[in-house]
Amino acid sequence: MLRFVAVALATILFSTTLPVRVGAVEPNGDAGSSNVLRLAFGNEGDKDDSGPPLQLRNAGTVEGQVVGVDYKTGLLTLQAGRTRYDVLILPSTNIQGGEKAGFRTIADIARGSKVQILMSKRGSQYIAQMIRLR
Repeated sequence: MLRFVAVALATILFSTTLPVRVGAVEPNGDAGSSNVLRLAFGNEGDKDDSGPPLQLRNAGTVEGQVVGVDYKTGLLTLQAGRTRYDVLILPSTNIQGGEKAGFRTIADIARGSKVQILMSKRGSQYIAQMIRLR
């Protein structure tokens, strides 16, 4: 369990990404010099954004039973007590456990499976960082 918590914490701490936008290639004015590729971090310069990007934050760990999986969209529905969670599974989601040793894929998650999910939340969307099959 301690290893699971350590891996989960490392996943959250090191999975944060900076939004990068590539600007136009502009000559710097000198005839013989090379062009410069400009990178912008965040949303500076975006005129159509209504506000800052939604930040990813820790949503905790939840344990429950899978009541639905949409393999096409990567959306898992989890029943944890009286609460239902719609959790997005990304290609980077770490899936472990089950009867075989090693890592798993979304195809190994079936309706009725008992799982423990370490989640993040962006806005109102839950995102699975790590799933442990029970």
